[in-house]
Amino acid sequence: MAIRSLNSSHIKLCCQLIASQKSKKKCVGFSLLELIIGMLFMTWALLGFLALNSSSKQGAMDAYFEFIGFQAAQEAIEVLESFGYRWLLTRYMEPNVNPLSEYPKREWHNVIPKENFYYPEEVGYFDRWIEVEKISSGESNAIRITVKVKPKGQSKAMAYLNSSKNISLSTLVFEQPL
Repeated sequence: MAIRSLNSSHIKLCCQLIASQKSKKKCVGFSLLELIIGMLFMTWALLGFLALNSSSKQGAMDAYFEFIGFQAAQEAIEVLESFGYRWLLTRYMEPNVNPLSEYPKREWHNVIPKENFYYPEEVGYFDRWIEVEKISSGESNAIRITVKVKPKGQSKAMAYLNSSKNISLSTLVFEQPL
């Protein structure tokens, strides 16, 4: 095997290769400053995601409790409406008489009666007010049923509803022509 002699150009080339390999070893990994900046960026992104998740939950619960309040108002209207004009006029509108104990008029009361368990638990976070009045206009006679529902103080509904929303629904029950 022939041995070549090393000239100065070969030695320079070898030194450059060794120097480039040493510099490559120094470039492996990240500096502490790069890690801190990366962690700050990841923390900021994670906090943004958590804030979005929290506001999404707040909006969903607000819509859910608003729906429950509307259903509590709608239920009372449908029950009273189903009895018809004559019954409401002769039985329900009489002063000091309340033929439907679950639907007292002109007072705030629990939506869920104490004896019944067929309502969702969340309905119990609301109070209801029922008002019935006779309206006459020319030959037309009607009874206006107004139901107001409000969240009870210190309840989950009050905590989740963005602005303590009072819900009010009204309907007219007309007299049937004879």
